[in-house]
Amino acid sequence: KVYLRKQYGVSSKIFIINDDVLNKQSIKNNDIVIPLTINTINACFNAKIQNCLVNSPKITNILDNKVSCGKLIEKLKINTIPTFYNEKNNTTNDLLVFIKSSNSKLLLIKPKNSLGARGIKTITKNKLIKDYKTNRNKFNNFLIQKYLDKHTLYSIDCVSKEGKVIGFLINKGD
Repeated sequence: KVYLRKQYGVSSKIFIINDDVLNKQSIKNNDIVIPLTINTINACFNAKIQNCLVNSPKITNILDNKVSCGKLIEKLKINTIPTFYNEKNNTTNDLLVFIKSSNSKLLLIKPKNSLGARGIKTITKNKLIKDYKTNRNKFNNFLIQKYLDKHTLYSIDCVSKEGKVIGFLINKGD
């Protein structure tokens, strides 16, 4: 619990919730709830906690999965990094077509369900082809993206209400 009174004159408490406890009774009307995991985001939504900015579990689960999120972004016709989703019906030839379209010597392998850059690995085209031919199922929980050299990464965090952005933060990374 963190008290905001000293710096801002606000008597609200901030509850940081992890997977251990969600005690709705201890949360007052003017308190702020920050869930830290997908499970607690969904629990806060299902418990109808009003002082917590969360999406429905359906939206949360789509956005938490890099494959479903990427496909949603593509469906909305937003430019993305070229991506190979290892679908059940994909063949080695499909991967070769994707690799040929990439002018990079390296590719990225990203876990479907990880936060930020956690678990991302680089791999050469030849090693990827060899590994994919040997055991394509090894890539079931991953997506493959073109490696972008010397690009600046921007991330945008938004708060929206009823479809309108009411606040945002843009971060520039290396």
